[in-house]
Amino acid sequence: MSRRKNAALIAAGRVDIRKASVSRLPFDPGTFYLVTAIETHYSADEHRELFTTAGYSDVRVIEHRGRGWICAIGHVPDPTKTPEAPESSAPS
Repeated sequence: MSRRKNAALIAAGRVDIRKASVSRLPFDPGTFYLVTAIETHYSADEHRELFTTAGYSDVRVIEHRGRGWICAIGHVPDPTKTPEAPESSAPS
């Protein structure tokens, strides 16, 4: 369904959809400074374990079962191995 909904963006080379384990993403380390996972797991314990296994530290999971959402936050252990966020091109 994701590929069908994003067909135009995929054809334009702006979107690449891949299915992978959150603990073993199919990219070289340091490729991204931010990764999101949507609708991938269904319990706070799973999120905490997967983020820790993937090498994130200070993993925190916020869960609101009544509203049906979970947010997992973790830190990259060695920020020197992660590219800097792109600087704004807006004039100062």
